[in-house]
Amino acid sequence: MQSFISHRPPDVFREHRVELIDLASAITGSRSQSEDIVQEAFLQFSRQSEVQAIRSPYAYLVGIVRRLSIEVIRRQVAEGKVFNSSVTDEIWQSIPSDATDPEAALALQEEYLVFRSALSELPPITRRAILMHYVEGMTVREIATRLNVSVGKAHTIIKEGALHCQQRVRKDTE
Repeated sequence: MQSFISHRPPDVFREHRVELIDLASAITGSRSQSEDIVQEAFLQFSRQSEVQAIRSPYAYLVGIVRRLSIEVIRRQVAEGKVFNSSVTDEIWQSIPSDATDPEAALALQEEYLVFRSALSELPPITRRAILMHYVEGMTVREIATRLNVSVGKAHTIIKEGALHCQQRVRKDTE
């Protein structure tokens, strides 16, 4: 039987590690979380490649990284760590912080306000796509249909919007 794997798992991982971390960072907004996500993706990829031949190892890894990153965002939304644009500043301030010290709570609030500001700077279609994807959990295909754009265009809109927000939060909170 001919194997469809063009590279061994460690080779694919080593070749694309930085790209995968960048992808996870664009989704989660956290470089350290992204490194954990990529490591977990590699472990899942390695286990699966032992069981079956993987035709497109890089695409398979991208899919795992994307899924794990979205799971992180969904978990944060469920835990109340990420808020959609309908949450007012008054509501935000009334939510008890799980931060143990006032300085950490203030930093978290500042990060949220910068994120809200960055989100408001986006074109309406981009802002809506970001919220549909990361808060409502819609797939890129569903967003493309709802916005009446191609799947590729929807993916680009989401990626660019997430990157903008991530860069603003990093820049303004450092």
